[in-house]
Amino acid sequence: MLPTVMSDLTGPDGDGAHDQESTPRTALFDVNVLVALALGEHLHHMAAHAFLREWNGGWATTPMTESAFVRLLLNPAITGKAYAVSDIAVVLRGMRAEPRWMFLPDHSSLIDPHVDTSILVSHSLVTDVHLVNLAACRDMTLATFDRRLPTHLAPRDRHHVTVIPAGVAQ
Repeated sequence: MLPTVMSDLTGPDGDGAHDQESTPRTALFDVNVLVALALGEHLHHMAAHAFLREWNGGWATTPMTESAFVRLLLNPAITGKAYAVSDIAVVLRGMRAEPRWMFLPDHSSLIDPHVDTSILVSHSLVTDVHLVNLAACRDMTLATFDRRLPTHLAPRDRHHVTVIPAGVAQ
């Protein structure tokens, strides 16, 4: 069974209070953040939990990020163990039970984008730009550990990405 992952996400007083000064926004978590939250042995596990504790707003998953989460956690090369879909579903339901979480249906398209898609010169950026586009459609930010992602975006679209500092010690 995967570990319980969402028990330490509220602020120190237990009410979900955060210290961030900006207007609360919803962060759309990419799959790497979800995996880091779930796997205690993940390199960025503590950083993901610290970010979520300090985030002054809601957070979201999408059909794409949830499916990618299941795909990655079914891969023993990623997790180091074989998990059943039912075990992964328990973890995902635990994440969804966090009071600030929301499910974000995805009706966005790169054919009718809210971000500049002229920067797409490589197949490797399509999923990331799709998620940034979805975040932009909903006035959200894509939360990721990928420090390079904003540099691949048009300058006017970079504010739709929040890079989570890696290696935050707790």
